[in-house]
Amino acid sequence: MVRPEAETIGLSRGALVASTAVRATTSTRATASAAAEVLRERMMAPMRSSRAFLLKAEHRGRKRDRLASSSSRVRA
Repeated sequence: MVRPEAETIGLSRGALVASTAVRATTSTRATASAAAEVLRERMMAPMRSSRAFLLKAEHRGRKRDRLASSSSRVRA
């Protein structure tokens, strides 16, 4: 079923559907990105508080310190 205003303008049914889809996409794009951000945060939250995540971060820090101290020894 084609809307009466589309017939008066002379839009085809496909063009009307496409324009409606574009309008819907632009209005929901901000909502979708906000939802994706929330989802990302929820996925990361348990990882941040986990013991493994904290240990890995600590190990990374130690490794960085070790590399820094060894490179300073080479320079000296």
